[in-house]
Amino acid sequence: MKASPLRPAFWVASLRRLVPPALFARLLPADAASAAALEASGREAVDVHLLGFLAGLAGVLGLCLVSIATGHSPSGPAVALIGAASILGPRLWVRAVVGRYQAAIARELPKAAELLTLGAESGLGLLEAMRLAVGLCDGPVARALSVALAEMDAGRETVAALKAAAGRIGGQGATAFVASIVQGLELGTPVARVLRVQADTLRTKHRQALEARIAAISLKVTLVTVLLFVPPLLVLAVLPNLLAFLGRGW
Repeated sequence: MKASPLRPAFWVASLRRLVPPALFARLLPADAASAAALEASGREAVDVHLLGFLAGLAGVLGLCLVSIATGHSPSGPAVALIGAASILGPRLWVRAVVGRYQAAIARELPKAAELLTLGAESGLGLLEAMRLAVGLCDGPVARALSVALAEMDAGRETVAALKAAAGRIGGQGATAFVASIVQGLELGTPVARVLRVQADTLRTKHRQALEARIAAISLKVTLVTVLLFVPPLLVLAVLPNLLAFLGRGW
């Protein structure tokens, strides 16, 4: 079904055919974590940038129409603001999507690792432990493991499916976690022992990250207090006395 010309998807698809491949490469995310985040969001970086360009073009055309109707020339600062928004807007959106995705990974990965460890220590095999983690988690890690399980059920090798899952998740934590499992499988190390070490490592890193965020709260509160509360208090305390002094004269 073709997109309607009244929808932005139609113009984005049309622009994609005009954009040179070299520019496509510059608009694509540079690292695997960003690519995984955008893939999970269902958006492509190129489409987001093209949509921002279309929005900026529409804003400039609208400004020109308003200028023609009012008889005034287009405002330079307004045109510059629209252009900057069309360029920076998609970049900020991509950064926000990547940030939310990485935060979700950081929250879910230690939980999934702990569930995998509990399953393996309870006597379950790796696949059964993965099914346990997928059933009790709901996030990007669980979705990647679910795809890996489907691939293994279809006949794909366990090592290849796990490496593909690490690529879909993205990030150094998931890559190191899966690499340790793969190394344990290749060396014949008990999976439960490998998972326990990795789960403890991920839990420690997650706790340290939370402690760092909590420690930064006091500094943020202090800065907010100094910037927002102290100046009004100084004005309220000093201004009446200053006005009274000026009213009496020198």
